[in-house]
Formats: sequence, structure tokens, C-alpha cells
Amino acid sequence: MLRDVIRYGTTTIPSWIMATTGNIEVTPAKIASHYDHDFEKVTPYYSSLLMEDYDIHVEYITSDQVAYYKFTFPKSSGSHIFLGSNAKFSAVNENTVQGEEAAESRTFYFYAKFSKPFKSFGSWKGSDVFPQLKMKSGDNVKGPATELDKFYIQNGFFPALPAGKQEWVPEVLPFEKRQSVTVTLQAAYESWCIAQIAKALGKTDDYNYFIKHAHDYQNVFNTQTGFMSPKTADGHWVVPFNPILSGGQGGRDYFAEMNSWIYTWYVSHDIQGLMNLMGGRNNFTNKLDALFTGQYQTSKYQFLDQFPDIEARNVSAQNKYIQSATLNGEPLNKPWFEHSTLLKGGTLVLNRGPRPDKQWGTSPQAAPPSMSRAD
Repeated sequence: MLRDVIRYGTTTIPSWIMATTGNIEVTPAKIASHYDHDFEKVTPYYSSLLMEDYDIHVEYITSDQVAYYKFTFPKSSGSHIFLGSNAKFSAVNENTVQGEEAAESRTFYFYAKFSKPFKSFGSWKGSDVFPQLKMKSGDNVKGPATELDKFYIQNGFFPALPAGKQEWVPEVLPFEKRQSVTVTLQAAYESWCIAQIAKALGKTDDYNYFIKHAHDYQNVFNTQTGFMSPKTADGHWVVPFNPILSGGQGGRDYFAEMNSWIYTWYVSHDIQGLMNLMGGRNNFTNKLDALFTGQYQTSKYQFLDQFPDIEARNVSAQNKYIQSATLNGEPLNKPWFEHSTLLKGGTLVLNRGPRPDKQWGTSPQAAPPSMSRAD
């Protein structure tokens, strides 16, 4: 991945925060840390993980305008917190840092307050460290757009590394690889999100720009195979390609720790558009059934840990299909709900049985909102 924010740190304003121990290092490769998903918790209201290289436990929550971070350090001769950005920083006092960061025609401001006074402070630019400097403008670790970013802006997809070629883009981490299909799909969804904000603000030009990129998922869908697939910069599909096994360890050449069978469905902002690519609703449903009856059957239940209170009734090895559902005591006849509902909490009850109820949540009216209309 070009910029794995969990390996480098967590995204915020400033652009990222990272905690380390030991000697001070400022280059991405030297401050990055491994982590294990088995020791990670992610919910809409709380996240935590263990950075194994430093034995630092990280927790964070957010409010409408404030992010709260808690770093639990081991006993160490040196504990450090980095604030990374293309920003102008200043140390107000021994507990507070403030700054500003320009992005195109706007300026973003931040104010970071620490619960304990820091013993020393400084800044850096590139690999040069400036100890005890109270004010500094710099690029820190965050750099300009890479050649892959520029290619994406011009062509609408991130190119896969050609077979047999050695990676030449320095910003691509050797272990994480390009993850070209996943990054393209993420960029398409994020473009859709930004487009909605631009629309609400009346920024018509920005809306038109980002809503165009929201369709970029179409550029990595191979209509011949029916899967999201990698293609090289010359526009050719990578062959041979296996939707289960291709991509090396964790699928990282093309995907983020999974494969094409999973990421083909990563078009949450335009389900109808994905149906159209697959040739219609029936083809879409048949392929989805093939996923759930195959090796990834448990994947469809992974979201359950994110809801405050879920009750699954009549569950057994055979009773794995939803027959009906209620949300806060009211019938729920569609397989989705709005984010605002999730924030309010409540109780989701799923009644299970041994065979699919093909009437529940299957009508076109029960589908989630999409950018596209049915062909």
C-alpha cells in the first residue's frame, strides 16, 4: 500500500500521529510498526491496536471536532510522539502544540494538548532533525504525490506492477506492495464521499470533479471474468489471474490482505452500478451466493461486532440464514441501515433459519442507495 496509515500512524489533522520508543528516527521505513489484526479493535466509536515493534497500546475516539488519543508506553529510555504534516507548527508551551496546514485554497488549523508535559521538542524536514525548535514549517514524512498518484489522476486507476518487474516507486513499501486494485476502489469511494460534501457546500466544480472519480471502480472491473482485477499502466489486464490466489502473501500485490472474491464487492456507494457491470440483478445475486457458499462464508457476519446490541435467535450450524429482522422493535425488511441509526445505538434482532428466506430484503426497493440506475 502506498501509505498504510496504521503502519505509519493514525490519520488526523495534522496529517498523522505516530508514537515510538528508543532512538529518534524520522523516515517512514524506520518509524513504521507491525501490528496484528487479532489484537486490533475497530468500532464506529472506539479503536485500538498494539504496535508490536514498540509495545505501545494505542486507543482513540472522536467527537464532532476533537480526536482523543491515548498511548500506553512500556518502560523505556525514550518515548516519542510525532505529528506529521506539510504544516507550520509551533510549541505554545510544554503541553501544547498548534499549527496550520494549507490545502489548495483552504487553510486547516489544529491545536493539540498533551496530558503530560513533554521534556523536549523539535521538528524535522526530510531526514534532518531540528531539536528544540519552537516553530518550523516542513514536509516532515509526508511527501508530494507519487508517480502512481499522478497516473491515477490522469487515468482513473492505480497501475499494477508488471509481472517480473522490480518495484521502482520508492514510496511503495516492500512488504505492503502496491495493492493497486484496493487503492483504486478506496479512492473511488472516497471521491464519492468528498463529492457529497462539495454538493452540500454548493461547490459545483468540485462536485463534478470528484463524482467523476467516484466511477473509477469501473476501470478495474474485468467484464470477461466478472471480478475486480489488476491492470498495468498500458491498460492490459494482468494474466494469468486467479481471483482467490493471485497477489502473493495477503494478496498485497493487488489487494489489502484479501483477494478479488472479497474486493469485487467493495463498491458500497454504487451497488446498482456494480449490478449493471455484472449484467443485472440475477447475475449479481448468483455471484454473491457463490461467495457465501464458498470459502468465505463467515465474512458476511464480521460487521456484527460494530453494532452496540445484536441478538441472533435460533442460531446453529444449520440455522445460518436470516429469516426476518427487527431494529429497536420495528420490522427491518432491508439488509442495511443508515449510519445515523448506528450512532444512536439500539437493538438489532436477527431471526435465523436453515434455508434462505428469498423474500426478505431482496426487492429492488430494499437495495441501498446507489449513484447509478438500473440498465
